Amino acid sequence: MKQHHSIFPPAASLACALILMLAACTSDALDELPPAGTDPDARPLTITVSDGGMYATGQTRAQERNYSTVFTEGDRIGLYVVKDGTLEVKNLCLTLQGGKWTLPAGTSQLLYSPDRSYHAYYPYQDDRDLNGRVLPGDEDFFKSVVYDWPVKINQSTYAQYTASDLMTARGVYSNHTLSFAMEHRMSLFILQVP
Repeated sequence: MKQHHSIFPPAASLACALILMLAACTSDALDELPPAGTDPDARPLTITVSDGGMYATGQTRAQERNYSTVFTEGDRIGLYVVKDGTLEVKNLCLTLQGGKWTLPAGTSQLLYSPDRSYHAYYPYQDDRDLNGRVLPGDEDFFKSVVYDWPVKINQSTYAQYTASDLMTARGVYSNHTLSFAMEHRMSLFILQVP
């Protein structure tokens, strides 16, 4: 058996190698690449929301344990994303459907990046109700929202009570999951009449 050896200049060898590598890529492999100009640290997210109890103000030792909120099908939260003190995502409505928090139809996938902060609140309100009230540079992102939150005088039904029960959280990321432990921002007063 005869062997034929070919010698190519280094540039030609590199060109051949690149052509072979590109030919090996399928369109599926190319689809997995992040879009140009996106954050290379961005990760796809799963979102979880739970009741984190009462917001700690440091003014009381009382704790609330028996009145935890359980989120149910159709509940909606509002989500904000902040990067460098600027709102990147404003009041994105996520809905609990099939046990998962879902984005509105037509919205691209939500990605996590360590240089962003994620803030959520419940129950969801329209943009016009919250416009200009969140504070991206403040330690308490929802401070102005809490101050201006509309509390219903009549809370005799569950719907009236939950509409007044503002809950907020800052997202904590772990293992591709962004978790929000929602804290109640309004005081809870329970009057039992014998």
